[in-house]
Formats: sequence, C-alpha cells, structure tokens
Amino acid sequence: MKLLRATASLLFCLVVLSLSVSAQTSTGGVNGTISDPNGAAVPGSTVRLVNQAASIETRATTNESGYFTFVNVNPGTYFLKVEAQGFSTAQTPPFDVGVNQVVPQNIALTVGAVSQTVEVVAAGEMLQPSSAELGTVIPKEAVQDLPLNGRNFTQLLSLTPGATPVNTAQGGSVTFQDAGPTGIPGTTIVKPAIHGQQNRSTLYFQDGFINTDLRGPIYGIPPIVDVIQEFKVQGHNDKSEYGGVTGGIVNVVSRSGGNSYHGSAYEFVRNDAFDARNPFSDSTRLSPAPFRQNQFGGTFGGRIIKNKTFFFAAFEGWRFSKPTGDQAYIPTAAELVGDFTNSPQRNQNFNPYSTRRNPANQNQFIRDPFKCASPRTPTRCARRPSRRAVAPPTVCAPTTVGSTPARLLPPRGRSGISDAMCCEAPASITWTCRCSGRFASGRRKSYSSQKERPVCPSRVAAY
Repeated sequence: MKLLRATASLLFCLVVLSLSVSAQTSTGGVNGTISDPNGAAVPGSTVRLVNQAASIETRATTNESGYFTFVNVNPGTYFLKVEAQGFSTAQTPPFDVGVNQVVPQNIALTVGAVSQTVEVVAAGEMLQPSSAELGTVIPKEAVQDLPLNGRNFTQLLSLTPGATPVNTAQGGSVTFQDAGPTGIPGTTIVKPAIHGQQNRSTLYFQDGFINTDLRGPIYGIPPIVDVIQEFKVQGHNDKSEYGGVTGGIVNVVSRSGGNSYHGSAYEFVRNDAFDARNPFSDSTRLSPAPFRQNQFGGTFGGRIIKNKTFFFAAFEGWRFSKPTGDQAYIPTAAELVGDFTNSPQRNQNFNPYSTRRNPANQNQFIRDPFKCASPRTPTRCARRPSRRAVAPPTVCAPTTVGSTPARLLPPRGRSGISDAMCCEAPASITWTCRCSGRFASGRRKSYSSQKERPVCPSRVAAY
C-alpha cells in the first residue's frame, strides 16, 4: 500500500511538473515597480491585472522595493489597476502580452483619495533588457487577414526578420509526401532557416506542448488558422525550456473564449467552373481540367462560468478532387505462375540459385530467369523459404484501381511493353477533418486539445 501511494504521488508530481514546464513556453508575464511622485517605492500596493476580453482579474502585492510580477499570463490584451493607501487609483492603458514575452510596466502614483482614478498615459517599454533572445510575434490579425494558400500558417514565417528561405537542394521545399499525413495537396508549406540555424531542426509548439512531426521540421497536427491567437518565431538561444532543439522555434498559442458568445463560419472554394482555358495550350477550345477544392469550417466560443471559465472550439474540413494518372506494370498470365523467361529485360525476375560464371568471361556472373517446373502453380514457383508469399491473382486484376474502374492506356492486347498500362482514375478525393478546443479558467490554467482524422486520404472515386 505504501509503495502504491508513493508511486501515485510521484506520478502526480510529474504531471504537475510537466504542466508547469509546458506553460512556460506558451505564456508571458508582466512585471514592474510602483513608486510615488518623488520616485520612492510604494510597498504593499495592490496591483490587479485584468484581461480586457474575458474580464479575468489577477492580483499581486508589491514587496518592500515596490516590485510586482505576474507569471504564466496567457497572451492577450490587459490593463493594470493599482491601489495604495493615500494615493489615487491608477490605471494603465491596454497593452498586449505576447508569447513568451515579459512586459514591464512601471507606474508612478499621485497623491489623492483611493476613490479617484488616474489613467497612466505613458506606455511601458516593450524592450526586455533581461533577455537576449531574438524573436517576432505574428498577431492574430496577420494570421487571419493575410492570404494563405490552403490556409497554412507556415507561409507567415517569412514575415520574421532573419527567416531565410532555403533552396530545394538543402531541403527548403516540402511536398505533401514529405509532410506525411499532416500535409494537404495544393498548399504551400514554408520551411525556412531561422537566424542562420538549421531549417531541418525547427521545433513547433502548440500551447506549450511539442507539436513537431517525427519525420521532419514541420508541425505534427496542422493548427486551424481561426484558432491561432498568435505565434512567435524565435532563434534558439539555449534556453532551458527549449532543450533539445538546434534550430528555430515556432510557438503557437490557441485562442480562448470570453464572456460573450461568438462564432464564425467559412468556406473557401476552388472549382474548374471558375477557371478559364489555357490560351497557350493549343488552338482547340477545351474546357479546363476538372479541379475542385473545398475548405470549410467554423468556430464558436464563450463562457461556461462568467469571469472564470471559458471555452473555444473549432472545426475544419477539407476536400480535394483532381484527376490523377499513374503507370503500373501488369503481370502476364505466365508471370502470374512464375514464368519470367519471356519478360522484358528491365522486368526480369532471376533465380538466385542459378548464379554461375559466364563461360565466355570468367569475370562475369550470369543467372537464369525464374521458370516454374511443370505443372506451373504459384505454390511450386514461390521462392524458398517463403512458399506462401504469393499474391492471389485478384490483386493483379488490371481493370480496377481500388474499388473504382479505371481506363487502361493502352488497352490490353495492343502496343505496350508486356501489358504496360496507365491508370487514369476519374478523380482522387482527399478528406481531412480537424477539431480543436481550448478551456481557460480564471486561475490562468488552460487546457487544449486538437485532433486530426484523415478520411480516405488516397481513395480513388468519382466526384
């Protein structure tokens, strides 16, 4: 029983520690000093940090030096209220707190009654003298207003000073296959080198958690653009919270709901019905090739408990349809039973047990194509020791691709190298669905999750 309790306590500590560590990379902070008109410190002052959108209020008290600090502040717009005995209440104008950014706010109080409110006009310096990091915050307005091909936010990385595109030979371009299941055909994925560091070692964060694909420097789950509150691009400067990364850092923070309920819906459409024909292709008036792309979704956020708990959720679907072509080699009837003697030279399948020296040249070795002994059956023609490693003939059926009939080019029996063919499918449909949610409470704790479910990512069917 004691061992069980100790194990449970250890796991609880590890979970709490991981949450606190992860929060350091996606939140910011506010600090400063409170002084009187003569510049002397005012200890014991009550400082309130208020979120302008959600009206969440956090309090702190200045120490003997008049210093105060707020940590783990979610990115957003805030203002400060300061109250002290014998001084008027001071209020700062709204200011923004960015990702992993500490905003200094030094406030000088004026003598008066506490019931009087004095608005501090001077804004605090945004320079952080205690940090030498180089980074740029891309706000929500830029993410949502600037045009993005396929609504992929990585295209905005080029807005960062010091972000340099890398040529293709060095891995600067990423294709749909490179991005794996997170990629979307037809979209643009940017993978620059940040401040001269390796573009292959960029680390992506989503709300404090690592969101980097295992196969390369790209996100593991693509964030929905309407969910992004802001993101920060910075060069790696060996800070402990970013341990294990040798390249740049892309830190994405999700939006949170407020006291009011808000929602949105959208759809981006590309269709061949809107396209003009290519006047330089030929003189024949041909309609544009079939192409259809729909990207649609919506968001909704609001409060669960006023001034305390909020939620924000989003959904995005993506549908892509475009004719595709592929070439495949269809085995002949003789090859299906293991006879490759009449196959073209480039498609020969040789028997390794027939390897011997060439009588005409002892420095060369020759082998014979596979040829089954009579009677020719797949079982007798299977290579040792995997006698059952033979695909059934239905797998090689030349008239279907997946579950949809395809046209054979050229038709079987006509010109072509050993029944070579081109499968021209009517359309290739890709479905991608993503859901994202975030909960935030008045204690500055946030919980977020995002899931992606590809539906039939490579199914061939009619549109």
